[in-house]
Amino acid sequence: TEAPPDGLTFLGQPVTRQQIIRGKEIYAENCASCHGANLEGQPNWKRRLENGRMPAPPHDESGHTWHHADRDLFAITKLGVGGVVAGYE
Repeated sequence: TEAPPDGLTFLGQPVTRQQIIRGKEIYAENCASCHGANLEGQPNWKRRLENGRMPAPPHDESGHTWHHADRDLFAITKLGVGGVVAGYE
């Protein structure tokens, strides 16, 4: 099983191997259905859907996740987009 890269931290704390393992499980259970098992995102993720929402972006270097602060990503993950963006259900 994968070890965290040297110096990897989250909110200033070192990331452990157990956290990496648990994170992969949580992603598979809760995120992969939209963001993809391989982090690829949904097709045409840069184009707005008919309902006005955006498709799930990839979580690799081609997406935009990297430009969000850790605290913002944590809040979105914990609360859902609706907990961070008013009116988003």
